[in-house]
Amino acid sequence: MYIVEGVASVWHYHLSETGKNGLPALCGNKNVMHTAIPLKNWGDKRPSHIPSSYCKECGEIYKRIFNV
Repeated sequence: MYIVEGVASVWHYHLSETGKNGLPALCGNKNVMHTAIPLKNWGDKRPSHIPSSYCKECGEIYKRIFNV
């Protein structure tokens, strides 16, 4: 599982099984690009000068798949 970034919104992240550009995120969004962000950082909202958000649908699908 990989964190990918949506191309329509700056710093809006999705989850993907492949982590490759243009392939669907778990939620079905195909407009994503690769990131080097480790999976352990999913949902990280530490104070930063860069406001980031995470796809709720991808997060819920991930929880269902891995029972977390």
